[in-house]
Amino acid sequence: MKKFPLLLICFVSMLIVERGQSQSFTLFYQQGDSLMQVEDYQGALNAYANAFDIYEPNHPLSYINPAIAAAKIHKVDLAINYLEQAAHFGLDDAKYLAYFSKYNDLQAHPKWPGIEESVNSRIDGINNRLKAELEAMFAIDQVVRNVSGCIDTTNSISKAEYRAFQLIVQEKDSLNLIRLEAIIKAHGWPGISKVGIKANQAAWIIIQHAKLEKQQQYLPTLSASVENGESQPKHLALLSDRVLVRQGKMQLYGTQIDNSVNPPKPYPIEDIENVDQRRKRVGLEPLKDYLIKLGVSLETLKEE
Repeated sequence: MKKFPLLLICFVSMLIVERGQSQSFTLFYQQGDSLMQVEDYQGALNAYANAFDIYEPNHPLSYINPAIAAAKIHKVDLAINYLEQAAHFGLDDAKYLAYFSKYNDLQAHPKWPGIEESVNSRIDGINNRLKAELEAMFAIDQVVRNVSGCIDTTNSISKAEYRAFQLIVQEKDSLNLIRLEAIIKAHGWPGISKVGIKANQAAWIIIQHAKLEKQQQYLPTLSASVENGESQPKHLALLSDRVLVRQGKMQLYGTQIDNSVNPPKPYPIEDIENVDQRRKRVGLEPLKDYLIKLGVSLETLKEE
């Protein structure tokens, strides 16, 4: 049986979903990706549709797999609809459009030129040097944390070695922050139209991993960028929650998890009955899905 093409990577984490959580965005999207692997494209489309009925993500790559599934079985209007969603949410990589160039029925669709123009104009407006630098900073941030996560699960190093590695993480974070502040001083906050989605995410995540003082300093800057449509509202929600928790206050979106207790649980959430409404407004999945993704037991919500 043929394996799925390289582009068809699951952009939602492949998760083990708790029994009884059948109405989960994550589970439905995972089912869609699994069905793509066995070339059941209609089944995949059904699963993706079920996922989007629960939550409509605002990341452009979330719509690429569904668009490919629709293109495979010549559901042209549906494929175009998903590609329009991807373009609307900031698709800025030409290789994804290039993949669809072999589908003549898509190329002939009257909406195709508009999608192509939207993506290409976004690419043309990007500062590629700044984009590459920020994406490299993002990679450093993630690599050291992924390695740290692996170290946490092994007993193969001593406490002294572990502390030494944490100092490396802190050093990389510090260097990233110094460079980001220089970029902000020279160019302003790196907005999506200037550097693309991933590099824009890098700016947020570097501040997200900074000390409280820096988070408070740049929270209004990120907020202004969100208001101008240049940053993602969910990043502002995550940073806001982190600042609130660090200040000893209740968070608003339930994004911050207390891993110092067993089992881990969200820090206290203000007005938890309406948390999913707030999460939806900023483009976050339902709290239940978020906790499943992090491996946090839903039982901890009953303690709120």
